[in-house]
Amino acid sequence: MHSENRPSQPRENFLTVLLALLLGGACLAFLFVITLGFFSYVIAAVLAMVLVGYLHYALWGYSMSEETVAEREEELLRQRREAEEMEERRRQS
Repeated sequence: MHSENRPSQPRENFLTVLLALLLGGACLAFLFVITLGFFSYVIAAVLAMVLVGYLHYALWGYSMSEETVAEREEELLRQRREAEEMEERRRQS
């Protein structure tokens, strides 16, 4: 009998990841051969964009999210107060 809620076994997870990596590697090898190495420039461009995005977050995004912690907390408190006021009005009417 097959149980729908049984936990996955580590062997099954390993096999899934291994097959995905093998298939991905085969596709990359095929693209390298078919394009005579031009695809390596595509991979380099994608990696460069990922690096720029990470640096952008590390230098600007994280610091901005840290600076706005107080503002976000104030907004959450305001929303809670409004929700409580609406609930109180609903009870009164």
